[in-house]
Amino acid sequence: MGSDAVIAIQTIIFGIVVVARLYMTSALARKRTYGFGWSLCAGVLYGSLMFYMELYILAAMEVVIMSLDSRGVIHNYRRNKQEESNERK
Repeated sequence: MGSDAVIAIQTIIFGIVVVARLYMTSALARKRTYGFGWSLCAGVLYGSLMFYMELYILAAMEVVIMSLDSRGVIHNYRRNKQEESNERK
């Protein structure tokens, strides 16, 4: 893969991260859940790219970041369920 393709992929990943961070700062738990999900998708792409480029330390750090994002997904999913049940009452 050429350096132009790598730069293009990194730009796409950066765009996904920006959208994810915008959603993660929302007041709604549903949007935060989507944001963490998008962040996980970007993490998988970034980790794969770093592994392909043989930057194993960066790929390992991305695994740690993805584990923290997965905790955020679980937490906000539970909070979303609580908000929905409170709205129904």
